[in-house]
Formats: sequence, C-alpha cells, structure tokens
Amino acid sequence: MPKQPPASAPDSTAALLTLCRDILVCAEGLSAGAARTRSNLLAGADPDRAALQGQADGAGRLQALVKTLGRRLGEASIHSERQEEVRRAVETVRARLACLANAVETDYALVSRRGVRIPGVGGRPHPRRRFGPPERG
Repeated sequence: MPKQPPASAPDSTAALLTLCRDILVCAEGLSAGAARTRSNLLAGADPDRAALQGQADGAGRLQALVKTLGRRLGEASIHSERQEEVRRAVETVRARLACLANAVETDYALVSRRGVRIPGVGGRPHPRRRFGPPERG
C-alpha cells in the first residue's frame, strides 16, 4: 500500500489530538478493568480468565494506538499555533501510560502468585502481541 502524503496542518493536528484522546480512553478502560481484577484478587476470588484475556486484548489495542501516534507524529506538519496543545496532549498520554505500566506490573505480580498464565505476559510472548523492537536472532 503506498504511503499517503501527510495531512494538511489543521487536519493533521486534529487527528493527533483525537488519537491522543483515543489512547487515554483505552488506557482508562484498561485501568478500570485492572482495578476490578485487583479488587477481586485481594478479596480472595479466583482470577477471571475472560477478564484477563480482555485486558490482554485491550493492551494490544493500546499498543497499536501508541505506535500509530508515534508514526503520525513523525509524519505530521503541526500548525504552529497548536504545537503546544499537541505537545501537552502527548505528554499527558506519556504520563498516563507510565502510571498504567506501574499498575500492570503490580497486577501481574498478584495474578502470577495465583499461578494464572496470561497470554502475552511473562514467559514466551503471545505471537500477536509483542512489546518492544523485533527480536534478532
């Protein structure tokens, strides 16, 4: 598929801001799901595998959105009057993702103590969900 030319500055800026909002909504959904799982685990309930799989799927969607944001930031010509707005939105996304990453580590520790295997987390990576650069071997 041929690469599309960068969008015009106002369209490109609006698309970046929309993408940032989509990422924050996705992160909030993951955070809420994680809070429910954490609460259930701390109450002594068994982990709900379907909920954990939903969290893994949501994490995959979030990863795809973040990759898209990175690519579009590289391609975009941002209208100078809105550069600060885009910068603040991207910083908000970065901060929210850092908080989410800390919560995920905590939740994974809770779940792994129960002996539950989550596809794509720990051990061998799930074939469709890989975080970080491709492995070279």
